[in-house]
This record gives sequence, C-alpha cells and structure tokens, in this order.
Amino acid sequence: MTAPTVLRPGDLGLDQVRRLLLGGVVPRPIAWVSTTAPATGVPNLAPFSYFSVLSTEPPMLGVTIEPRDDGGGDKDTLANLRAGSDLVINTVPEALGPQMWITSHEHPADVDEFTEAGVAATGSCLVRAPRVRDAPLAMECVLDRLVPLGGAVLVVARVLAFHVRPGLLDPRGRIRHDRMTALGRIGGEFLTTTDSFALGETA
Repeated sequence: MTAPTVLRPGDLGLDQVRRLLLGGVVPRPIAWVSTTAPATGVPNLAPFSYFSVLSTEPPMLGVTIEPRDDGGGDKDTLANLRAGSDLVINTVPEALGPQMWITSHEHPADVDEFTEAGVAATGSCLVRAPRVRDAPLAMECVLDRLVPLGGAVLVVARVLAFHVRPGLLDPRGRIRHDRMTALGRIGGEFLTTTDSFALGETA
C-alpha cells in the first residue's frame, strides 16, 4: 500500500485547509438558524454546515459561525445572539433547498430573510425567534455560551423544545430519515437523507 501524503496546515494556504476540512468531514448536516434582532425585531435566517450534537443531557447543539466573507465582522446570526436573541435550529427539507441557498447570502441586517427567500415563518412556543413552518424538525434553543475559536465562534445552544412533523417518527420514536429528506453538504455539493443503509443493530 502506498503511504498517504502528509499535509500540515501550517504549510498550506487557508483555502487549501478549508477544502480539506469541508471535503474530509462528510456528510455535514445543515443548521438553518433563525434568530431575531433584539433591538429591531427583524427576523434572521441563515444556514451553517459547521453543526453537530454536543450533549444529550442536557440536550446541546453546537454551531460554528465564521466571520463575514466581506470582512464586515460578525454575521447577523452571531450579532443577534450577542445582543440577547434566542434561536431555533431548523432542518432543511430538500424542497426548500433553493430558499435555503438565498438565505446563505450576506444580506443587510435590516433584511428579513424569511420574506426575502419566500420562507413561511411561524411562532415558537418558548423562544422569541420564529421557526421555519415547513421544516420537518425544528429545535427551539437558548444560548448557553459563545466559545471563541480563532476567528470563528462556537455557539453552544441548549434545546428547550422539539417540533416534529406528524408521521416523521417510527413506532420506537426514531426519526424516519426517508421522510425527513433533510439536506446536508458533501464538500461543496449537497445530499439528502434518503439514501441510507444499516450495519448491525441501529439505535
């Protein structure tokens, strides 16, 4: 067997490091995060693919937010959280992929991305931030802490409530991913949760 090539981050450009991370950590789920600007009440909606489960008890999620591509400082989601907003983490159904793509663009802070992208919003139960009405799963969260990671910030969010689409759970309470059709990322491309298989006993 041929030995693998060893690449050290310090010897590479930032773009190459990013390509290796985004291409090597796959698939990556997408957190479609909704917040509200506390001062103005303007809703914000943006997708992030640096996203994972951090803890079950208490239920915690992690979303890493990098600086704006245009060098303008914090993205609106992070600015809202710093100002006291709570958040909802929505899954992205395949049918709303084009709308999610619109919300990935860097809009001015006074733009309501729900309206801009034509995404239906609905009220949450325990937090002020709206949720995506047609998301198969939405998780109402409060901010637990912000952890600086170099130029990025890890958002640690504690889940207060799950909104689960009817018919999404099987009799054992597990999510049926063939019905979820959630989008994720594989490198720079997208995939859905409809193509899966089991190896041994499933939880």
